Formats: sequence, structure tokens, C-alpha cells
Amino acid sequence: MNKNMVILIVGIIAITLLLMAVAGGGHSPRFYTILRITVCVAAVLQAVKSFKCKNWILWGNCFIAILFNPLLIIHLKRNIWVPIDIGVAIFFCAAMYHSHKRSSSKERLNK
Repeated sequence: MNKNMVILIVGIIAITLLLMAVAGGGHSPRFYTILRITVCVAAVLQAVKSFKCKNWILWGNCFIAILFNPLLIIHLKRNIWVPIDIGVAIFFCAAMYHSHKRSSSKERLNK
């Protein structure tokens, strides 16, 4: 499995967890810990992948990794986390689309 596939899978899992957090309340603290870890890892992987470009994907993922850091937890109320979760899910979708689009165009140029 190549690194692009790993980043895609972790990103999809992170988006799913973010949307689950928004859709239903009352999750256990363990769920939110897994959410933080998954989103932080997805953000770090995407930031590393986009490091050479130094574009909006890199800086957005750095901010998300800090915000969802499971070691130094930022405590916010649920009504604040809901729009953040939705925004991060949208950001991940846009970043993965942009990254896939760039990869596809590079492959076409190399052929």
C-alpha cells in the first residue's frame, strides 16, 4: 500500500468520525479521544505530504493538528466544536480533492 492510499484512508476515517461527532451527541470520552488522535494524524500526514508546496493545505493542516492534539487538549463547549468539526471535515475533503487532482495531473505529465 503506497503512502497516498494511507493518507486517503486515514483522511476518510477522520471525516467519518468528525461527521459522527456532529450527528450524534452523547459519545463516550473514549470516542472523542479516538477522534482527536485520528484527526491529528490525518492532519499531520496531509501536512507532510504538502510540505513542498507550502500552500493552504499545509498551514490548514498544521492548525488542525494543533487544535485536535490529543496530548495538550483544547477544551471548548459542544456548540463551538460542532461548526469546527464540520469545517474540518469540509477542509479535509477539499484538501484530498486538491491533492488527488495535483497527483493526477503530474501522472499525466510523466506519461
